[in-house]
Amino acid sequence: MQKNNDRVYKSIYFKDGISGNRKRRDVTVAFCRDGDLFSKCKELKSTDIKRIIDIDSYDELLKRAKNEKVKLSTCIKRLLENRLLS
Repeated sequence: MQKNNDRVYKSIYFKDGISGNRKRRDVTVAFCRDGDLFSKCKELKSTDIKRIIDIDSYDELLKRAKNEKVKLSTCIKRLLENRLLS
């Protein structure tokens, strides 16, 4: 987890994340340090987050994000918000 002023970053690991021109296996998500969502997610591991959002593969995430016309990290945050803050 990296910290930058009011933002905190968590990386979500996908073992199938390397595909095409992509060279990384993780997706980094930015959280507001004092936000409700981060307080719910700060102790979660990558596997916990994937279980909560019900997405286990990078390809699944990519399809979902393209369908919703959002970035991968935005897709993850929206799913977390819907499942943890609703």
